Amino acid sequence: VTRAEQERRRAEEEKSRAESEAQQLEQKLGQSRQKEQALEEELVRLLALKDILESDMEELKTQIQEADRDYRQAEKRQRQYDILKKRIQFLYEEGDITYLDILLKAKNIGDVVSQTEYFRQLYEYDQEIIQRYEKLKQEAAGKKELLEEKQSQLEVMEEENESQQKELEGFIAARQKESSGFALELEA
Repeated sequence: VTRAEQERRRAEEEKSRAESEAQQLEQKLGQSRQKEQALEEELVRLLALKDILESDMEELKTQIQEADRDYRQAEKRQRQYDILKKRIQFLYEEGDITYLDILLKAKNIGDVVSQTEYFRQLYEYDQEIIQRYEKLKQEAAGKKELLEEKQSQLEVMEEENESQQKELEGFIAARQKESSGFALELEA
């Protein structure tokens, strides 16, 4: 075999090796592009989830503020009950006022009628306040429970958001590392 043929064979072998390496690099490039596509899709998914979670958190914060406002309003209505309590305490300390007391203290029949009507209205008003207070007390307890539940949900969402943020940061770091590794491989 002549020297020219040996060089030609060596050149063909080098050409074949170079083509094989080029083919392997193209395969790696294709695989890298597929990975890049998958990573981009994952990134888009994570960003969408993050946006949804942040939106849900904002909505929940608004609901918490509304529930807190409702709870504070219910607590303010406690004053009406306190007024009723003082009036009942006064009546208890002064003793029960009976119809006989009204008749004995009345100067005329008009006083009897007006005093009787006054006490009837006062009684109805007290009953209405008691019923409203009981209803408000139940509502306030329910709103407080709802507020605590929503606060708990918000804390869970914030933890989830933090976890997704870390996952996203890890994803971005891995993507950058992979990109720089592939660039170095192509340069070699």
